[in-house]
Amino acid sequence: MGLWLGRWDGEYLGQRARWIRFYNPTGEWVLIESEAERQRAEAAFRQAAMERQRAEVALRQAEMERQRADQLEAELARLKARMAALRSGESASLTSSPGTAEGSQTHPE
Repeated sequence: MGLWLGRWDGEYLGQRARWIRFYNPTGEWVLIESEAERQRAEAAFRQAAMERQRAEVALRQAEMERQRADQLEAELARLKARMAALRSGESASLTSSPGTAEGSQTHPE
């Protein structure tokens, strides 16, 4: 396993003292159960915070996309109305008598 024993000054079970504990080959403590649980809880908390941030970014992006879709929908409606107005103007000029349509010229005989 490559563990070794060393001294550690700290608090364990509510007692502040110098304790003997296991260390790994790189000199780091081998965590006791409560330390490992705390480390897992802190990692889970950090993960949840990152997920919350991602969700907030996605929500803001969705709102921006919804606003853009609304703008494009309004622009499309405006252009459709303009096209309808132009077409009704065309059909009015097509149904008028020859020589009276806008832009046509009459020649005296």
